[in-house]
Amino acid sequence: MPEARAVVESVEKTRRELERAGAVFESEYEFTDMIFAAKCEDFSKEFVRLRMYKVNNWTTKGFVLVQKQTHWSGAVKKEQIVLKKEFDSSEEAMSFIQEELKLKKCLEFSRVGFEYTWKNQRVFVENIECLGASMEVEGHTAEEIERLFSKVTIGERAVACVPELVRKAKCG
Repeated sequence: MPEARAVVESVEKTRRELERAGAVFESEYEFTDMIFAAKCEDFSKEFVRLRMYKVNNWTTKGFVLVQKQTHWSGAVKKEQIVLKKEFDSSEEAMSFIQEELKLKKCLEFSRVGFEYTWKNQRVFVENIECLGASMEVEGHTAEEIERLFSKVTIGERAVACVPELVRKAKCG
């Protein structure tokens, strides 16, 4: 499923624009992402993410470990999940990362946001620690994503994954 992210002026302004465009509010979320890798450089190629949920409305355990392969086409990405594992505690997750994957922690940052749906697309408007406000759209086609982006005020389009953007911002 194609995805794209863009910087937005503010979460609240973007939420108002989405709602005027007919988007439906689904839920709020808050989580912290910990990024692990063999080397803490260039996360565009490979990393493992441990997401620790504080607030969400999704059917998942509180700690989700994911490794994805990402393929970019301009400012649109497609991801394939290589590894996904859910845990009941951070201790359980950290033990798996250290013993099975043998990776080191590189970054940690928080995200707080709102999920919407618009014409069968998932839309996430969030504040990301170190990066600020952005909007991500998961659509069925790149054209659908572009259609939604044309309904709201956006800034620069992201052409790298969030962990890489945070790494470059020298935060975490």
